[in-house]
Amino acid sequence: MKPKSESAKRYDGLLRSVLEKKTMALKKSVYIVPLILIVVFIVAGDKFLPEPMSGASTRTRNSIVKFVTGIFTPDKKLNPTQDKLDRLEDMEEEQTN
Repeated sequence: MKPKSESAKRYDGLLRSVLEKKTMALKKSVYIVPLILIVVFIVAGDKFLPEPMSGASTRTRNSIVKFVTGIFTPDKKLNPTQDKLDRLEDMEEEQTN
């Protein structure tokens, strides 16, 4: 086999770099495209999808909203000591009656 000329080596290097860039772009799109589809499904799926999927989109969105608001909304039962005191008072009232 003949040794490669300088121009052939440059061409191979250029071709290799172009192919590496394209494969990197393809690897990124493998993650980006499904993520975009999931976001579109959650945000606007109920407006253009047929019934079984539109209902699933609405339920998913409502579940996410409830979860997020549940994280940031304080709950009444954050004070377990007060809850126990209330139950003890109720028990004492029942015993006196």
